[in-house]
Amino acid sequence: MLPHKLLFSVALISSMMYVIQSGSPSDEDVFVPTHEWQRIGEDQAIPAGLHVKMDMTNGGKWAKLMDEGSNVGVKSTAIQIKDIPSTESESQKSDDNKNEKLDIKELKERMKKLKPEKITDTGNTQEKKKFRSMEEIKADLEDLQLKQESDFDVMNRVLSIATSYHETTDARLTALEDIEYYVHQVDNANDFVKINGIEKMMKLLKNKQASIREQAIHVIGTAAQGNPSVQVKAVELGVVERLMEMLKDDNQALLVRKKCLYSISCLVRHFPHAQNIFAVNGGFPLLFSFFTNDPTNKLLIKSIQLVSDMKKERLDIQSLTKSDDSIEEKKKQYNRFNLTAILGANNWCGKLVSSLKYKQTDVKEASVEAMRNFLDVCRDEFNENQTIRHIKDLLRLQVAMNEWGEERQLERQFSVDNFLDADRLLQLATDGDELEEYIKQPPYVEETFKKEL
Repeated sequence: MLPHKLLFSVALISSMMYVIQSGSPSDEDVFVPTHEWQRIGEDQAIPAGLHVKMDMTNGGKWAKLMDEGSNVGVKSTAIQIKDIPSTESESQKSDDNKNEKLDIKELKERMKKLKPEKITDTGNTQEKKKFRSMEEIKADLEDLQLKQESDFDVMNRVLSIATSYHETTDARLTALEDIEYYVHQVDNANDFVKINGIEKMMKLLKNKQASIREQAIHVIGTAAQGNPSVQVKAVELGVVERLMEMLKDDNQALLVRKKCLYSISCLVRHFPHAQNIFAVNGGFPLLFSFFTNDPTNKLLIKSIQLVSDMKKERLDIQSLTKSDDSIEEKKKQYNRFNLTAILGANNWCGKLVSSLKYKQTDVKEASVEAMRNFLDVCRDEFNENQTIRHIKDLLRLQVAMNEWGEERQLERQFSVDNFLDADRLLQLATDGDELEEYIKQPPYVEETFKKEL
């Protein structure tokens, strides 16, 4: 006999099954055997056909695979082994297995805390987590007690800054610039009227700072541009007359006067009633004065464009073949003052011809644009030889500036074209594509015949 230790080896065969604890074992409690002896854990199931031994001295169970040839008839039924009381004291067994039990329990607890990784089909879940939803952003803003301002709220807020004498000039100018940006939108411009924005801008026209006056006028013009509701309100408040007074005032800064003319144009375009108010209050003689009293020609150019636009509106309304009540009413409104008679009394045709002599190309181009709209009343003056020469000079300048070809190509066309009247020349002078095509077309047939002869 062996001293102090007894090893008892047991060979399990398929016909024997020792069940200590009922119930089917789970996968994690199954013992995985090898050809080496391994300790069997508590409540750990082992498959059938293993070589099992029990340590009767220190306690514990050990198992390994059977040697080859010794496991005939073994079944794969798993068994579950429970602690068997040994003759040794519980304190001695506890000392041997304490660390093992603690390790197993700790491992099981940690395994429970691990969460399975979720697999999505999109493959970009991690990328999406970088961005927050709109609901999350709104919730954060609510926590910070922040609210998204509407355009109406913004205009109200900046309008109070623009009209406050306690604010600095820079702050007020910035506020006016913000308002001008918002009133580009029709709905915002209509809301601007509702909060008495036009009235408040009118008060700023008396401000000592020219920059404040300029920007306030700019806001009025932008709000009125293409917006009948604002145009009507501004006319009711006498804005046209007030701006004309400032435009006449030579003591006003040039930038202020330019903005006055800009806003007047926005108020009267496509608004016959406002045009009539402009005419009654001496608006056209004021515009004609800039032909001789405008060193920079900035006001002159805008004056020519404004009168030309008024004429173009009448040509467009008269050319409509379909008629209804609204069109007939608009025709009546345009006829309340005779634009042609007013212009004829002030030698408008002659003024346009004289403007072609200006050195500034912008003045010449504004003039030829206007001349096309006044051909029906000024054709005779425009077809005079001197006027034709001035228009040709402008065409030569345009060709040279745009590098469409050599000037001799243009001269060649002039020399062989027998149909160059004012109508044709003005069309070429106001349509770049037409002019480019004209100078690049082949010579006329009769010129080719001369070369062949």
